[in-house]
Amino acid sequence: MTKRFFSLHVPVFGSVAMVLLCTVFFLLPFALRGARLGLSDMQNNVADWLPDDYTETKELGEFRKYFYGGDQFVCVSGPWCKEGDARYTNFLRKLREESQEYEKIFKETQNDEEVEAHRKGDELGLLYDGNFHEDWGEQQEKWLRGRNGKWYFINRRGELYQWEGQNNVVEGGKRFFERIVKGKNKASGKFIRTFGAPPDDAKGIENEFYKNPEKLCCRPFQSVISGPDVFEQMAGPNGTLRIGGLSENDLSTIEAKIEAHKRLTGSLYGPTPSKDFTWTFDSLLAQVDDSLRTQLRSTDLHREVFDEFIEEELSKNFNGDIEELKNATSTKKLEVWYWMWYKLQIEPPARQTCFIVTLNEPVINELARAVGRPMLGKTRGRILELATGECGIEAANLRIGGPPSDNVAIDEEGTSTLLRLVSLSLIIGFSLAYFSFGSVRVAMMLFFVGGTAAISSLSFVWFGGQTMDAILMSMPSLVYVLALSSAVHIVNYYRDACYEDGPDLAVETAVKHSLFPCTLAAFTTALGLISLTTSNLTPIYKFGLFSAIATMATVVLLFTYLPSALTVWKPGYKKKNRDELGKESGLTAAVARIWERIGNWVVDHHAVVTVTSVIMLAFFAVGATKIQTSVHLLKLFDKDAKILHDYAWMEENLGELVPAEIPVGVDLSAQKEPYLAQLKAEQLAAVAKDSDGEPVEDFTLVFSDEQRMAYDLKYSMLERMELSERVREQLEFYFGPDGMGIVGSGMSTDMFAPLFRIESDEESIERKSYSSQLYSKRDEMLAQAYLAEVGKSNLKRDDREQDLADPNRAGRELWRVSIRLAALNNVDYGQFVNDLKSVVEPIMAAYRDRTTILRRLQDATGIESLNSANVLLIGPDPSGKSEDVRTQVADGKSLGEIIDQSKIYSQTLRALLENRGFKNAVKTKSKKKYFWLSDGDVFGINPEDDAELAKKKAASSLKFIDQFDCIVRVDEIPAYAVVEKLIADSEIAGGQFVDFRNHRFDVDPKTKLPLAGMKTAKELKDNGQAEIDVTAMYTGIVPIVYKAQRSLLESLIQSIGLAFIMISVVMMLLLRDWRSPVGPGNLLNVRGGMAAMLPNVFPVVVIFGFMGHMNSWFGGSVDSFLVDIGSMMTASVAMGVAVDDTIHFLNWYRNALAQGYRRKEAIKVAYSRVATAMTQTTLIGGLGLAAFALSTFTPTQRFGVLMLFLLAAALVGDLIFLPAILAGPLGKFFGKERPLSEVQLDVETSEPKLLLVGEVAEVATPESPEAEGITERHRRIE
Repeated sequence: MTKRFFSLHVPVFGSVAMVLLCTVFFLLPFALRGARLGLSDMQNNVADWLPDDYTETKELGEFRKYFYGGDQFVCVSGPWCKEGDARYTNFLRKLREESQEYEKIFKETQNDEEVEAHRKGDELGLLYDGNFHEDWGEQQEKWLRGRNGKWYFINRRGELYQWEGQNNVVEGGKRFFERIVKGKNKASGKFIRTFGAPPDDAKGIENEFYKNPEKLCCRPFQSVISGPDVFEQMAGPNGTLRIGGLSENDLSTIEAKIEAHKRLTGSLYGPTPSKDFTWTFDSLLAQVDDSLRTQLRSTDLHREVFDEFIEEELSKNFNGDIEELKNATSTKKLEVWYWMWYKLQIEPPARQTCFIVTLNEPVINELARAVGRPMLGKTRGRILELATGECGIEAANLRIGGPPSDNVAIDEEGTSTLLRLVSLSLIIGFSLAYFSFGSVRVAMMLFFVGGTAAISSLSFVWFGGQTMDAILMSMPSLVYVLALSSAVHIVNYYRDACYEDGPDLAVETAVKHSLFPCTLAAFTTALGLISLTTSNLTPIYKFGLFSAIATMATVVLLFTYLPSALTVWKPGYKKKNRDELGKESGLTAAVARIWERIGNWVVDHHAVVTVTSVIMLAFFAVGATKIQTSVHLLKLFDKDAKILHDYAWMEENLGELVPAEIPVGVDLSAQKEPYLAQLKAEQLAAVAKDSDGEPVEDFTLVFSDEQRMAYDLKYSMLERMELSERVREQLEFYFGPDGMGIVGSGMSTDMFAPLFRIESDEESIERKSYSSQLYSKRDEMLAQAYLAEVGKSNLKRDDREQDLADPNRAGRELWRVSIRLAALNNVDYGQFVNDLKSVVEPIMAAYRDRTTILRRLQDATGIESLNSANVLLIGPDPSGKSEDVRTQVADGKSLGEIIDQSKIYSQTLRALLENRGFKNAVKTKSKKKYFWLSDGDVFGINPEDDAELAKKKAASSLKFIDQFDCIVRVDEIPAYAVVEKLIADSEIAGGQFVDFRNHRFDVDPKTKLPLAGMKTAKELKDNGQAEIDVTAMYTGIVPIVYKAQRSLLESLIQSIGLAFIMISVVMMLLLRDWRSPVGPGNLLNVRGGMAAMLPNVFPVVVIFGFMGHMNSWFGGSVDSFLVDIGSMMTASVAMGVAVDDTIHFLNWYRNALAQGYRRKEAIKVAYSRVATAMTQTTLIGGLGLAAFALSTFTPTQRFGVLMLFLLAAALVGDLIFLPAILAGPLGKFFGKERPLSEVQLDVETSEPKLLLVGEVAEVATPESPEAEGITERHRRIE
């Protein structure tokens, strides 16, 4: 018998239901506060998506350690950003006043105390959050927020304190009661220091720091760089390109300016001239502003000079063809452009430039304070505030890009679109709930459950010490749907109980019927969600963890609030007799009748339905193997999002912005100058000791043979700088504006060094002199952002000590090569990262192999004979110009075919040998030379020659081979077999032959992954597989996103697999025979459990299989069919939701079997009990989530759309596929039909037989009015 519980009397409160309601309403403010604080702390740093132990994460951390702000920069520009525009000048000044460059400004004004105040603000991370919360602590104080959530306040005397209180619910309640009891709650804290002069109340003078606490705030910007600033450093009166190394190498003013413009185009300056410039005078007039146009028109001489210059330029460099000039490289056109203005003797028009703003460390975790928009009650970011509020720049003309702005845009877009569409989702869901149940009260109860569950899920994140991100913003919607789903089942049970037995015990009856299936359904859904914690992507891990916690917490809310609310605020459902039940009308009744017809058809045609469903599963399972993933940052946004418009404008008018970094490391052991300094110090110390400590005036460094050999193997400062230059130039050649067009112009240290153009010869005085000059400026170069030294540059004390303690790292130089990708070009980051390695790794191999060659020569000839050593290199001749990349692309070649790794390697190795004084044997008679053998046929050896001729040719060829001290095989050549035999017969065969064909880094064109055995120089070094002192690291946002993309697919497979296994075990346990004792044969129902999983995987396989087939048919070109971080999460969720409905259906099916129904009749009973409720949950949840299809944030949009289709597919699986299985041969594994005699025995003995754990269905007893009906029903069925 069902017993009363929720209406039991409780003193003071009145009933158990009121006690539970009061408890829920008491805890609700805590959940609201946790949700509010959780939403206030949004962080979406893509670089933090991967675990700390991943190689990509470690390398990015190492890069950030030495190159602060390498990926923490924003590019700010707009049509106003040109020299001469007052807005440009004013904005630049304002930005610098709030950067670390401000100290120069304040020192000029002798305001040292404000300098100290800002330094303290940097140290404490003090930030103004838009409200000083004045007098909150009843001391007329003002408040600032600091690092790690700490709060600070300054009083009227200028005394700064760190607040010692806690900002939590308990402390807040304590302060509230103190104010009530004592009438005040004075803030106290730890004294920091005093700033400014004391106030003078008599004269009305306030402390300046109390008056404006922003003077205490940290500086939001580390540095601010503009194009004209760097241009001045390079081509100004004292610029590096103007002073040169030696006088004969100095450039003229115009040459220096042109060279500077070329180096900075694509990074700090936009493309010049514009693409629509046709190199006519009229076209020129259209390119310039009104003042310059007037100047050009002031005399006909300008047109004449222009026409004469163009004619001369075409004749000299473009074969007299204007089209050849129009199609020339961007670099060449820029050069002609500036020579044109030089000839016109007119100052060129100001170029489109930008500000590169590096963020200060305290702001990095508060990015919205720098680049945020005024939304959701937040203040404008400082850049926007300065631009629009103080410099007169319209917000629409302020263009901002870079990783921090991407992260903030994700925050803003994800949050705003969610909040914007929540109301629409609620309206849709509320309307459906009302039409389903015909009661406003019930609809309000349902949405209180859903809303409270969603709010609680957000609070769990904050109470769990985690931060919200854009992916977690989908969690409230999911939890809301899951809570509604269970609540709808409970209300349906309640309504049915009211109709059958009246409302008195309807709540308790509903709880009895729903407690087990709803709890088990929540548990299986939580299993599906918890499977996401196997993901290596932090956002997905957090989504799975907190969604699972929230789902289980929802069960508590369901069985406390909802039954209590139904008890206290009865909806008004009344008992109905059998005739009234049969004449029901309305939406609910219509749905029930539709499913009754469908159920009858499915049961009668179960074989056709089952076979069709299995064929569909097989077909779509094949498609599921073809799914492709995408983690393209800018694809997270709708096409109308402002950030996309900003990127489109900047890529059109400036250059690319997505950072990829290649720091090239050179170990201390490979650097000449430190080794020389060490030898000198040791010999000086020895001389000083021998001279009894007397000063040494004349000192000559003396090398031993061993020291000389070691010295010769090392790289000079010039060679090390040329290493980064070579990497940058090769990357620009293949991927740059005049190549594939994937990246813009790169940046490296050599771009800021003077030009040096002489014949390459390490022994030359010029190269030594220039290298010495470079080393003397090394500290200046370290101060730039493109050279760092391990153990010295930009390090905290602990990091510096750790680096210096590691002899393998201390002193290593990192030469940064920075490139920027086009954000909107749909670049495959995975392929691009490996293509980068295909260009860079041959260079690393050449440096490694150059050292091996020199060692071999030292071993073979000794130090004295090294100056007359000869090297034979076997492979394609690297001489000659490389084929134009654009031409090869036009010919349909793939990038793998275009990148000539052997040529890159050979050119690098040749240059390194020439640096060591080796000369091309074809061009010189030098004793120290190399010869490039590119074809074995040159020896003229022919198998058909007679013996005498063959002997002469062999002797001549052997004589040629024997003159070389080292033979290097670089690559395959024609007729190599001839050369191989000659080497075998030569005197050199004993060990001075080396094979360097392993210089390639090959990538599989299909998988886009490195071929087996391919290792970078850094991987070889880290694994101890080779003695390597020159390595490259690939880091920045691009490798992180690529790794995230790969991890996404792995996570999808792992989570679905784990969810399947865990839910399968639950289903096997659920479907065992609970009436029989536990034993080896009755522990798990394996066959039944596996069969039950077919309809559960049905929605996932069908929907994702469809996406896979679409990917295959459209070649992955349609973004809607790519699995992104938003759609990936839906798979495990859908499986969990599908299991919910499966459990409800099987619950009633097995319950009916227990009451004596045959299988087909039991299926119809289950239809009548749950089909309507399952349809209601699908409509309310699916259409409610479908509102997010209107989102401008792609992950939310995909999540909403996919969940709609997955829920619909789950409904088909549970109400069509599952019943067909139950009606067929597999149905016997889900439960046994009971014979009439057994059912009659249960009736006679009054012993309920429960088939499920916690099953609440009662078997009729002899005294019950149902007993006679059961017996009669069995007679009819049998």
